[in-house]
Amino acid sequence: MAPWLLIVVAVLIILALTSLVIVFLILPRKSGYFKRLSETTHRDIRGLMILVKMRLRCSRAFWRNRGIQSLFLDTVRKNSDKEAIYDMTFGKSFTFKELDELACQYGHMLQNNSSVQAGDVVAICMDNGAHFVAAWLGCAKIGAISAWINTNLQGESLTHSLKISKASIIVCSTAHQQKIVETVENEGAMQERPLIFSGGTALKPYVKCTDDLLRTQPTSQPVATREMTFQDPLCYIFTSGTTGMPKPAIIKHFRFFYIATSGEVAFGVRPKTDRIYVCLPLYHTSAGVLGVGQTVIHGATCVIRDKFSARNFWKDCVINKCTVSQYIGELLRYLLLTEKSSYEENHCVRLLIGNGLRPAIWRQFQERFKVERIAEFYGSTEGTSNLINIDGKEGSCGFMTIISIAAPIYPIRLFKVDEATGELIRDDRGYCIPIRPGESGLLACTIRKNNPLYHFEGYVDEAETQKKVIEEPLPGSDPVFLSGDILYWDRLGYFYFKDRVGDTFR
Repeated sequence: MAPWLLIVVAVLIILALTSLVIVFLILPRKSGYFKRLSETTHRDIRGLMILVKMRLRCSRAFWRNRGIQSLFLDTVRKNSDKEAIYDMTFGKSFTFKELDELACQYGHMLQNNSSVQAGDVVAICMDNGAHFVAAWLGCAKIGAISAWINTNLQGESLTHSLKISKASIIVCSTAHQQKIVETVENEGAMQERPLIFSGGTALKPYVKCTDDLLRTQPTSQPVATREMTFQDPLCYIFTSGTTGMPKPAIIKHFRFFYIATSGEVAFGVRPKTDRIYVCLPLYHTSAGVLGVGQTVIHGATCVIRDKFSARNFWKDCVINKCTVSQYIGELLRYLLLTEKSSYEENHCVRLLIGNGLRPAIWRQFQERFKVERIAEFYGSTEGTSNLINIDGKEGSCGFMTIISIAAPIYPIRLFKVDEATGELIRDDRGYCIPIRPGESGLLACTIRKNNPLYHFEGYVDEAETQKKVIEEPLPGSDPVFLSGDILYWDRLGYFYFKDRVGDTFR
């Protein structure tokens, strides 16, 4: 750690300890309060140090103002011959140099065979694998914005996603060409028929064969009409659409960097030695940004499977020597239902990162599979704040200090809500009502317009963006983004996911 960073951290720790002394002196001696405070002080200080380290890294990146495509080149230079991605579908390994060359070929292919320019949108409907990563990196290299389309969508949902993304070009895997063509022709997904790049045999004259074109493209760096910077849009990632149509959230370059950085700083990923098993969909944030971001930004190796398989999970991890993996809650339940095998006893997975793990099976899972750490977190694609379980508290998705005078430092709020309707409960003046430890409330993320990290970028559709924002929830407060999720806040400051009333996707 750099000396200046040590000084900053030391000062913050001193301030934190000073605050604790003040708290002991001025707060009433409530029954059990100081016992709870002593139990959580170490956690709070550790969380503060993680936050400071992430902020410093992001501040440095903001100052340099370079896009992800440029930061990836730094990673390539440092790890040229190291394995970047092992694509299990094709049984093919890509070094960082090879992945970069493939991304360059995608960029050249789009430039040489279409009129795409910086700021244009390219929809990507591709299966998990190295080509998905190379395709969006190729878009970033030429200044285009990639819209990550859920490959399971069909009919009206697919039509809506293509239309609202305003993409004039679609890049798809062979398996999805048929439904893309049918959607474009039969559903009127776009005002003008898009140009489609697809693997396999072209079904229509306006479909170009990716396999043939890529082979003829140079591997040199393509030249963008305008270089993307740290604060430009990188991609659109869609919400799950559980209460309506999928909504494309705007992910800027700095948001990608911030989420990817949390993997190393907050979760403890070791880029030099870890091999990350990714079996979640790459078109969502968890795998596509948090997972693959460890490769793109930090130089870790990702082993990518097309989709989750409970029967093959531990086998894959053992064969590929994976040390880190990702999950959503139900996947771990499926693993518990499998028959015992030698693979589960011989794996070297030390860290699982994800969300939605139910408290009822947390301990059971760890006891059976001997995974050293489960790093549960909470975060939505479009949200401005995230929660992280840094100390392994069973069932918790994160925490906030119970020191009331320090709580405003945290960029989150929980407000009282009618859990039956999902409507906020307000006081006589129309303001929201904050909850206290021991209560449940709707999570709201603070929006600070003068701080890019806490600025709500929202959705492509401005009307949908405004539905999620409350300008002044408390007297004189900053605006907030409503997550749509109800959390329980216990008396030690830990948060537990309780229910969802919105359609955000974590």
